[in-house]
Amino acid sequence: RFLFGGVYPKATIFRYDSEKKWDPNNSKTPNPLVVEINEPDQERVKKIIAEANGEKVWVLSHSDYSENKSFLLSLVDFNKFMSSSINKWSMEYASNINIGLQRPKELLVAITLKDNTSEITNIKSGKTLRFNSSIEALSESPYCSNESCFTFISSNSKLLVIDHHMGMHEALTLSKPIIKITVSNNHLYVVTKANVYKYI
Repeated sequence: RFLFGGVYPKATIFRYDSEKKWDPNNSKTPNPLVVEINEPDQERVKKIIAEANGEKVWVLSHSDYSENKSFLLSLVDFNKFMSSSINKWSMEYASNINIGLQRPKELLVAITLKDNTSEITNIKSGKTLRFNSSIEALSESPYCSNESCFTFISSNSKLLVIDHHMGMHEALTLSKPIIKITVSNNHLYVVTKANVYKYI
C-alpha cells in the first residue's frame, strides 16, 4: 500500500499511499506525506526500514558537505509529522553503517569501524555482538517461523544467523563476498557479484 522514499537535500522522507489519489497540495491530508529529518547537517538518505503498519520508519542518513561528517539514525512518525534522532556517529569513528529488523519492531544497527572491526546492536535491548572483520551485508527483514525470528548478516564471505536472543552461528561460507541479503516470501536470497543463491 505505501511507497517510501528519501530525497536530497535535507534528507527528506516521503510516504505515498497508493490507495489514495496523488494530492501533495492538500493542507490537511497531503499525499504523499513529507517529513524532514530533524538535524540540519543531514542531507542524504542511506536506508529506510518501515514498520509493518507503515506509520513509522527507521531512517539512516548521512551528512554531505559538513565539516563534522556523520551518520544519523532517526525514527520518523508520519502520524505526528515528525522525526526523532536516535543516535549519531562520526565518520571518523565509523566507515559504514547498515540497519535491518530483527523482529517486526526491533532494529539492528551494524557498524563497521575504521579499524575494520565491526559490531551489531539491538537498539531495544542494547545487546551487542562484536566481530574482528567488517560486516558486508545485513538482511532488512527477519525470517520468522512460529515465534522465532532470525536475521542474516555476512562477514568475510560467511553467512551468519542471529536469533532473537542475539545468539549467533555460522550458516555457510561462499567463495565471493556477499553484497546483499534479502528475505522475501519465506525464502532467503544471498547475492554475490557472481551469483544469486536461494535458500530455505
